[in-house]
Amino acid sequence: MPDTTCRLEGTPEQTAPAFTIRSILVARGQRVEQVQYVASSHVVTEVNGSTFLYAPGLGGRFTVQREQRLLRRLPSASGPSSAAHVRALLGNLKIDEPPGEVPIAGHSCRLIRILNRDAKLVLTIETYCTRLKGLERTALRAERAFDAPHQPFVLPLTDDEVVVRSVTRALAADFEQSQRLELAGIRPGIPAEWQASAGLLDYPVLNA
Repeated sequence: MPDTTCRLEGTPEQTAPAFTIRSILVARGQRVEQVQYVASSHVVTEVNGSTFLYAPGLGGRFTVQREQRLLRRLPSASGPSSAAHVRALLGNLKIDEPPGEVPIAGHSCRLIRILNRDAKLVLTIETYCTRLKGLERTALRAERAFDAPHQPFVLPLTDDEVVVRSVTRALAADFEQSQRLELAGIRPGIPAEWQASAGLLDYPVLNA
């Protein structure tokens, strides 16, 4: 595979990697901004005024209740049976990964296409992703593996890849939807106000 690594000046080589990843999701006319603080032991996600923590050491994903200093365990967004149902609607998916690189928003990216034909739910996805040195040594890899059994399909990203742009279109007899994900920025390290986020791992856990 060609070297499409996203090199960030100032990323410490001798210490555990950490990144701040900002992205924007547009779907159904709504624009949602998301920020992820990615460290070796955990991933903190801020979206729509809520804060979520994924920590492999705690075995799951949690809502962070900072005022109460509590973590509330979240159930899976969809169970294996729900994922299997959508998988049946999709039928056979074709994954195309053409060789070469494409410049997208200042990043050198490879393209992943996913599509199907003659299915009850017709799906097309075009995803451009770039490599980010050190990402493979963060908890994001474990978070993706945690989510995979609950998804109808999984993008074939390598452990050091991040999505730069992705457009998804789904069409059924009485249903049509499209969504777009854009990378808004990547920075090495975590802002000062979140550098102590590892302390969240010590909060008591409430099971939902």
